Amino acid sequence: MKKIYPKSFVFIIFITMLVFFNLLALYMIVDFSIIENFNGDIKQWLYFIFSILTSIYVSYLIIRIGRRKIILYENKLFVLEDIGYYNLKLQYELEISYINVDSIIIGIDSKNSLNKSLKQVITPMPNIIFKLKNNTMKRINVYYYSKKQIIEIIDFVIARIKLRYPKFNNATGYELVSNMFERKK
Repeated sequence: MKKIYPKSFVFIIFITMLVFFNLLALYMIVDFSIIENFNGDIKQWLYFIFSILTSIYVSYLIIRIGRRKIILYENKLFVLEDIGYYNLKLQYELEISYINVDSIIIGIDSKNSLNKSLKQVITPMPNIIFKLKNNTMKRINVYYYSKKQIIEIIDFVIARIKLRYPKFNNATGYELVSNMFERKK
């Protein structure tokens, strides 16, 4: 079993910003409750409540983004579902048995892992798309993963499939990622 956690530059910047905002909100709470002289006016109460709500929301975002991972087993791949409302989820829970994979491609679009458009998402994101033998497609959103990790995931799956079906023919992870970035230009 191999667990792959996001490590892209975008992911690191995003988490850093969230941690900064959370520390700022926590400072505001401490400032209000310890340093400031509380006289009970509405402005101080709003300041305090806003700080608490901000800290809670940013903590929620850190947990939501931080629990992303792709688990590669010997015979299947598993991806955790994002936390949140249906119109904000990029990734739904996914389990793919390697023996059911017919081919692997990479697509770039603004859709979630169920191939549905999201109103709030306008950024095109890469997805590893598995075409299965029953003519369905399963998608993994890999926006927060580095190129190296995407290549590693694809090559691991291809290697596992080839153990069972030596004639399995698919482009390598490097070829798929290279083509994806050429198309993006």
